[in-house]
Amino acid sequence: MTSPSFPPVDDLAAWLRSLDLVAIASAVIGAAMIAAAVVHVLAVKLAPYIAAWLRSLADRLNAHAEPLTIQSLAAAGLGQRAIAARLGITRHQARRALA
Repeated sequence: MTSPSFPPVDDLAAWLRSLDLVAIASAVIGAAMIAAAVVHVLAVKLAPYIAAWLRSLADRLNAHAEPLTIQSLAAAGLGQRAIAARLGITRHQARRALA
């Protein structure tokens, strides 16, 4: 396929009709597929490093956070069910601690 040169303004419609739109569409789709494959490979290769960075970030943030207690969660307005879910205890244990 020879690529036509850019037309004068008065012949723009004829120039657009002369383009091979199927070839252009297939080239765009092919480029998108190659880009998706590259992004996928990079994501797979970089996933362990990203996970390690996120873990270290979480550790740094948790080092400055105050520990969660039943009383602090209750003071924040959480109910027994939410407190139990947040701390990994049963609702009965949360109810007993709040009483």
